Amino acid sequence: MNWKAFEKTEAYMLSCMNDSAHDKEHIYRGLYTALDIAAYEQDVDYEILITACLLHDIGRGGLLFQGV
Repeated sequence: MNWKAFEKTEAYMLSCMNDSAHDKEHIYRGLYTALDIAAYEQDVDYEILITACLLHDIGRGGLLFQGV
């Protein structure tokens, strides 16, 4: 994945943020923690890791209204 693809993924993630408890700072804290852990692991696919971290809460806003 190239830098442009990450920028598009990040832009999409930011457009989905509508929950103050799961805002972009929450996403970046999770990303930086995952990157710190990955530094000690072997054969990490950073494209998957970064994408998963950026998108892990994108559907959460709708779930809050359903009581999940």
